[in-house]
Amino acid sequence: MKRQTGFTIIELMITMILIAVVAAVAVPSFRTMVQNNRIATQANGFITAINLARSEAVKRGRDVYVSSSSGNTAWGGGWRLWVDDNGNGSEDASELLRVFEALEGGTTLTSVNGHTEVRYLANGYIFLANAGDPVPTFELRIPDCTGDSARDIEINFVGRPSVTRVNC
Repeated sequence: MKRQTGFTIIELMITMILIAVVAAVAVPSFRTMVQNNRIATQANGFITAINLARSEAVKRGRDVYVSSSSGNTAWGGGWRLWVDDNGNGSEDASELLRVFEALEGGTTLTSVNGHTEVRYLANGYIFLANAGDPVPTFELRIPDCTGDSARDIEINFVGRPSVTRVNC
């Protein structure tokens, strides 16, 4: 009589249970990693726009604006960089430098203190109408955020942006 080789039903069941346990542990960690990578990429995209505006202002010796595409404090719909050619503070006669697309995946970018634009002066500093005005601060949030996957972005008065990881 020939002996049959293979796995018994018990061996297959134990293997399936082990795979299920490993998957149950790995999936939440993978989700957190994906969230962290997504929000870090989106924060870096906004920081890129801010740094580009600052360097263009210094290079051109003129004011450069970063403004919300929606015209309000919700920046998640995208933003644009432009130079005010006639000095009146509006985009009517301006040079559009770059347009940044809307954030994907339901991510929101909101100005905490009501800024619809960030204006860089020719010296690289940001424009604040009054000495006591708050510096631009933004909240970057993703849906179903867990842990410390959220980000706060602050632009100090000399124009340098910083990103802080915060709890959701």
